[in-house]
Amino acid sequence: MHLFIEKFLVNLWFISELNSSFVIRYFQGNYALTRCVHRRLDENLRRNQVFKGFSQLANFKFANFRFSREEGSQHMEIIYIIGSTELLNVVGPLWEKLNVHHAERSPYFGIQYAEGTYAERRARLLEKAESAILRVELAWESETGYNIGYCVSSVTEAAGVIESIFIEADYRGQGIGDTLMQHALTWMDSHNVSVKQVVVAVGNEEAFGFYARYGFRPRHTILRQLL
Repeated sequence: MHLFIEKFLVNLWFISELNSSFVIRYFQGNYALTRCVHRRLDENLRRNQVFKGFSQLANFKFANFRFSREEGSQHMEIIYIIGSTELLNVVGPLWEKLNVHHAERSPYFGIQYAEGTYAERRARLLEKAESAILRVELAWESETGYNIGYCVSSVTEAAGVIESIFIEADYRGQGIGDTLMQHALTWMDSHNVSVKQVVVAVGNEEAFGFYARYGFRPRHTILRQLL
């Protein structure tokens, strides 16, 4: 079963703190709330178990997210949450794992990756968002309440870019990365971009096969001087 709820926006209001977890009230407005998602959100609210990691968003009084639902090969319920810069704090822990991956595999710049921080990466993304449209999508596993993947993409007049994408190791091979990629590329198409690109770090060439499924091929090799 494969279900994608396209015309679905939920307004989330971060209103209070209860037993060290933040309670979210959601308002349907004029949008149809699909029953399966409504039930799952209701269950989490009743148990006061809101999305783990979303407490970092407590400083935001109001945010708009679009939700969609997928069932994976093992009958997992995956909720896809789409936003922009307000979601950057939430992807931080996952980005840290991606950075470790690069640090371990880079033949020349492992130290630089290891010394890099998500605060620096987030600052660069926020700076880019001043002149680009930034899209952040999270994959959230409803049974465990964990964020298991994300994709950050951007659109400018020059190109659409997959800025960063990562899936937790235990959840790979189940189509979650493909779903995030397809959503990002469809979003880029909606902005009529003529060029789409992604940067792959040296040492991570194993990712070429994944991107090749979407027509990406190597074009440039950028060399950086070791200092």
